[in-house]
Amino acid sequence: MKDRDRDSPAVIARVVAHLPLVDGVVETMATRAPCWIAADDLVSYGCEGLLEAARRFDDARGVPFEKWAAIRVRGAIVDAIRMHGPYTRDGLARTAGHDASDQCESATPEQEMWNAQVRGAVRASVARLPQRERQLLERLYFDDETLHVAGERLGLSKSWASRLHARAVAAIGRDLRRRRVA
Repeated sequence: MKDRDRDSPAVIARVVAHLPLVDGVVETMATRAPCWIAADDLVSYGCEGLLEAARRFDDARGVPFEKWAAIRVRGAIVDAIRMHGPYTRDGLARTAGHDASDQCESATPEQEMWNAQVRGAVRASVARLPQRERQLLERLYFDDETLHVAGERLGLSKSWASRLHARAVAAIGRDLRRRRVA
Protein backbone atom coordinates (compact mmCIF):
# COMPACT_ATOMS: atom_id res chain seq x y z
CA MET A 1 0.00 0.00 0.00
CA LYS A 2 1.41 3.40 -0.98
CA ASP A 3 1.65 6.32 1.48
CA ARG A 4 -0.87 8.36 -0.50
CA ASP A 5 -3.42 5.56 -0.08
CA ARG A 6 -3.09 5.90 3.69
CA ASP A 7 -3.30 9.71 3.86
CA SER A 8 -6.41 11.01 5.53
CA PRO A 9 -8.72 13.49 3.79
CA ALA A 10 -7.47 16.17 6.21
CA VAL A 11 -3.86 15.64 5.10
CA ILE A 12 -4.82 15.77 1.43
CA ALA A 13 -6.93 18.89 1.98
CA ARG A 14 -4.03 20.66 3.75
CA VAL A 15 -1.65 19.83 0.92
CA VAL A 16 -4.04 20.99 -1.80
CA ALA A 17 -4.94 24.18 0.08
CA HIS A 18 -1.30 25.10 0.69
CA LEU A 19 0.31 24.30 -2.68
CA PRO A 20 0.75 28.05 -3.37
CA LEU A 21 2.96 28.15 -0.26
CA VAL A 22 5.45 25.90 -2.06
CA ASP A 23 5.59 28.29 -5.01
CA GLY A 24 6.23 31.20 -2.65
CA VAL A 25 9.05 29.44 -0.83
CA VAL A 26 10.60 28.30 -4.13
CA GLU A 27 10.40 31.82 -5.53
CA THR A 28 12.26 33.13 -2.50
CA MET A 29 14.89 30.38 -2.56
CA ALA A 30 15.39 30.15 -6.34
CA THR A 31 17.60 33.24 -6.46
CA ARG A 32 20.00 31.64 -3.98
CA ALA A 33 19.81 28.09 -5.32
CA PRO A 34 22.78 26.71 -7.26
CA CYS A 35 22.52 27.24 -11.00
CA TRP A 36 22.68 23.50 -11.67
CA ILE A 37 19.31 22.82 -10.04
CA ALA A 38 16.08 23.36 -11.99
CA ALA A 39 13.21 25.34 -10.52
CA ASP A 40 10.91 22.37 -11.18
CA ASP A 41 13.12 20.26 -8.93
CA LEU A 42 12.82 22.86 -6.17
CA VAL A 43 9.03 22.71 -6.51
CA SER A 44 9.12 18.92 -6.35
CA TYR A 45 11.27 18.95 -3.20
CA GLY A 46 9.00 21.59 -1.70
CA CYS A 47 5.89 19.51 -2.40
CA GLU A 48 7.52 16.56 -0.64
CA GLY A 49 8.16 18.83 2.34
CA LEU A 50 4.56 20.07 2.29
CA LEU A 51 3.22 16.53 2.26
CA GLU A 52 5.48 15.57 5.15
CA ALA A 53 4.39 18.68 7.04
CA ALA A 54 0.73 17.80 6.51
CA ARG A 55 1.34 14.26 7.71
CA ARG A 56 3.19 15.34 10.86
CA PHE A 57 1.10 18.40 11.74
CA ASP A 58 -0.28 18.43 15.26
CA ASP A 59 -2.89 21.13 15.84
CA ALA A 60 -2.46 20.70 19.61
CA ARG A 61 0.97 22.34 19.47
CA GLY A 62 -0.63 25.69 18.76
CA VAL A 63 1.49 26.43 15.70
CA PRO A 64 -0.43 27.52 12.61
CA PHE A 65 -0.10 25.00 9.78
CA GLU A 66 1.15 27.60 7.30
CA LYS A 67 4.09 28.51 9.55
CA TRP A 68 4.87 24.85 10.27
CA ALA A 69 4.62 23.97 6.58
CA ALA A 70 6.81 26.86 5.40
CA ILE A 71 9.62 25.67 7.67
CA ARG A 72 9.24 22.06 6.53
CA VAL A 73 9.08 23.05 2.84
CA ARG A 74 12.21 25.20 3.12
CA GLY A 75 13.99 22.43 5.03
CA ALA A 76 13.03 19.78 2.47
CA ILE A 77 14.42 21.91 -0.35
CA VAL A 78 17.69 22.58 1.47
CA ASP A 79 18.05 18.91 2.41
CA ALA A 80 17.43 17.80 -1.18
CA ILE A 81 19.95 20.28 -2.58
CA ARG A 82 22.54 19.03 -0.11
CA MET A 83 21.74 15.39 -0.81
CA HIS A 84 21.84 15.70 -4.60
CA GLY A 85 24.44 18.39 -4.99
CA PRO A 86 28.19 18.69 -4.79
CA TYR A 87 27.95 20.13 -1.28
CA THR A 88 26.90 17.17 0.79
CA ARG A 89 29.13 16.96 3.86
CA ASP A 90 31.28 14.25 2.27
CA GLY A 91 30.95 15.95 -1.10
CA LEU A 92 32.67 19.02 0.32
CA ALA A 93 35.76 16.97 1.00
CA ARG A 94 35.67 15.42 -2.48
CA THR A 95 35.15 18.73 -4.22
CA ALA A 96 37.50 20.82 -2.11
CA GLY A 97 38.78 23.42 -4.46
CA HIS A 98 35.61 23.41 -6.60
CA ASP A 99 32.24 25.03 -6.13
CA ALA A 100 28.83 24.82 -7.75
CA SER A 101 29.62 27.54 -10.26
CA ASP A 102 32.39 25.31 -11.63
CA GLN A 103 29.62 22.95 -12.73
CA CYS A 104 27.51 25.64 -14.38
CA GLU A 105 27.83 26.14 -18.07
CA SER A 106 27.34 29.88 -17.61
CA ALA A 107 30.44 30.40 -15.43
CA THR A 108 32.72 32.86 -17.15
CA PRO A 109 36.51 32.87 -16.74
CA GLU A 110 36.10 35.97 -14.56
CA GLN A 111 33.60 34.15 -12.32
CA GLU A 112 35.88 31.14 -12.08
CA MET A 113 38.79 33.38 -11.10
CA TRP A 114 36.63 35.16 -8.51
CA ASN A 115 35.45 31.81 -7.10
CA ALA A 116 39.04 30.61 -6.81
CA GLN A 117 39.95 33.81 -4.95
CA VAL A 118 36.99 33.42 -2.60
CA ARG A 119 37.88 29.77 -1.88
CA GLY A 120 41.45 30.79 -1.09
CA ALA A 121 40.26 33.62 1.16
CA VAL A 122 37.87 31.30 3.02
CA ARG A 123 40.63 28.71 3.51
CA ALA A 124 42.92 31.44 4.84
CA SER A 125 40.19 32.73 7.18
CA VAL A 126 39.56 29.23 8.51
CA ALA A 127 43.30 28.77 9.07
CA ARG A 128 43.35 31.96 11.18
CA LEU A 129 40.60 30.73 13.51
CA PRO A 130 41.44 29.59 17.03
CA GLN A 131 42.25 25.88 17.14
CA ARG A 132 38.93 24.60 18.56
CA GLU A 133 36.85 26.64 16.12
CA ARG A 134 39.01 25.50 13.20
CA GLN A 135 38.79 21.85 14.32
CA LEU A 136 35.02 22.09 14.70
CA LEU A 137 34.57 23.48 11.17
CA GLU A 138 36.93 20.88 9.70
CA ARG A 139 35.00 18.07 11.41
CA LEU A 140 31.65 19.47 10.29
CA TYR A 141 32.46 20.29 6.69
CA PHE A 142 35.26 17.92 5.75
CA ASP A 143 34.98 14.88 8.04
CA ASP A 144 31.23 14.27 7.56
CA GLU A 145 30.43 14.66 11.25
CA THR A 146 27.28 16.13 12.71
CA LEU A 147 27.49 19.08 15.08
CA HIS A 148 26.70 16.79 18.00
CA VAL A 149 29.42 14.23 17.13
CA ALA A 150 32.03 16.87 16.27
CA GLY A 151 31.35 18.71 19.50
CA GLU A 152 31.44 15.51 21.53
CA ARG A 153 34.84 14.55 20.08
CA LEU A 154 36.15 17.98 21.00
CA GLY A 155 34.71 17.69 24.52
CA LEU A 156 31.92 20.21 23.89
CA SER A 157 28.21 20.04 24.61
CA LYS A 158 25.93 20.33 21.60
CA SER A 159 24.82 23.82 22.63
CA TRP A 160 28.39 25.03 23.13
CA ALA A 161 29.43 23.47 19.81
CA SER A 162 26.56 25.33 18.17
CA ARG A 163 27.68 28.63 19.71
CA LEU A 164 31.28 27.96 18.72
CA HIS A 165 30.16 27.17 15.16
CA ALA A 166 28.17 30.41 14.95
CA ARG A 167 31.11 32.37 16.32
CA ALA A 168 33.51 30.78 13.81
CA VAL A 169 31.22 31.45 10.86
CA ALA A 170 30.71 35.05 12.00
CA ALA A 171 34.48 35.49 12.36
CA ILE A 172 35.04 34.19 8.83
CA GLY A 173 32.37 36.59 7.54
CA ARG A 174 33.99 39.54 9.32
CA ASP A 175 37.41 38.55 8.03
CA LEU A 176 36.15 38.26 4.46
CA ARG A 177 34.37 41.63 4.65
CA ARG A 178 37.47 43.24 6.15
CA ARG A 179 39.49 41.86 3.24
CA ARG A 180 36.71 42.99 0.88
CA VAL A 181 36.08 39.48 -0.40
CA ALA A 182 32.44 39.18 0.66
